[in-house]
Amino acid sequence: MELIFNDCSIQGQFTNLGAFRDAIGHVMTIRETARRFGRDLQCHQDVVNAQVTRDLTMPQAVQSLGSEERRALMQWITRHGPFWEDIREHSEEDLLEYNGEMVTNTAVGEAAYCLIHGIGRSLVSLNPSSWLFSPLVVTWHDNERVTSVEVLNYWDLEEVKSPLNLPPFNLELGRI
Repeated sequence: MELIFNDCSIQGQFTNLGAFRDAIGHVMTIRETARRFGRDLQCHQDVVNAQVTRDLTMPQAVQSLGSEERRALMQWITRHGPFWEDIREHSEEDLLEYNGEMVTNTAVGEAAYCLIHGIGRSLVSLNPSSWLFSPLVVTWHDNERVTSVEVLNYWDLEEVKSPLNLPPFNLELGRI
C-alpha cells in the first residue's frame, strides 16, 4: 500500500500557526514511520501553494516552524517528494467525484482511480480538517459505466501503522 497526502485536507482551516505546526508535524511523523516500513508518503507539488490559514499560504506559514522542521517539510513538498503526479494514473479528463464534489486532479481522485485499477493507495489527511473519516466512497464516471471504490483515509499514526505491515493490496477487498 502506498500513501498519498490528501491535498484536499489543507484548505485554510487553521486558526493559528500553532495548530498548523502540530498538524503538519503529525503528518511528517506519519511520513517518517512509513519510510521505516519501506513506504513513502507521496504529495502533490502544488501543495506548496496551499492556503494554511485565512491569511497565510504554505510558504508564509512554514516560517513559523523550527529550522529542521522547515527544511524537512520544504524538501518533501518542493524537491524530493515523491510526487504522485510524476507517476499519475488518472487523467484530467477522468470524472471522479466524492460526496457530490469533483476530485479529479486531487490525491483523493488519484487514490480512487488507482484502487479501481488494482493499485493499492490510501490517503493521509491533516487533523483538523473536514476529511476525518474513512473510508471515502469515490465514484468514477467512465462513459456509461459508474464504479465506486472505498478509499482508506488515515490521520492517526497508530491507525496507519497496521496496514503498512500488510501484504500487497487485494483489489476485491478494496472494491464496493
